[in-house]
Amino acid sequence: MLLALGAVVTVSGPHGVRQIPVGELLTGFMATVLQPDELVVEVGIPPRAGRRDGYVRFAPNSALDFPTVGVAAEVVLDESGVVTAARVALGGVAPTAVLVAGAPAALVGRRPSAGDLDRLAEAAAEAAAPTDDQRGSVEYKTAMAAVWARRAVAGLVTPRRGG
Repeated sequence: MLLALGAVVTVSGPHGVRQIPVGELLTGFMATVLQPDELVVEVGIPPRAGRRDGYVRFAPNSALDFPTVGVAAEVVLDESGVVTAARVALGGVAPTAVLVAGAPAALVGRRPSAGDLDRLAEAAAEAAAPTDDQRGSVEYKTAMAAVWARRAVAGLVTPRRGG
């Protein structure tokens, strides 16, 4: 979720304080750029008017299991429902969480249609780089990344009752 929100972490250690975008923090499974003597002391999420965000996860065996795929999304809508910014991040389908590079091109500048959501799903499938494991094959995880990215964003851009 923090990747989708464009979060920045502040890290402190004996050599000073530094800020790291969340997308640069993780380097692999359970691995970060942190030095052994550094500690995350703050997480900052930039404010955005009109933001809608959410997270969905697909874990077919148990809600307590690691997800086959997780999708975090942020869309910023203007007063007329047009998307002005979009970030979608995938988890579980690559060594670290990854941004869907094609999300802005699929969504920004319009009220997303079914075709726009299809383009987003294709971009999510392209961004996925899974491996085969007990949660599914490469093909299955890639397909689930597309399905769940589409669902996550569709839920954010659908007009809400009562305004």
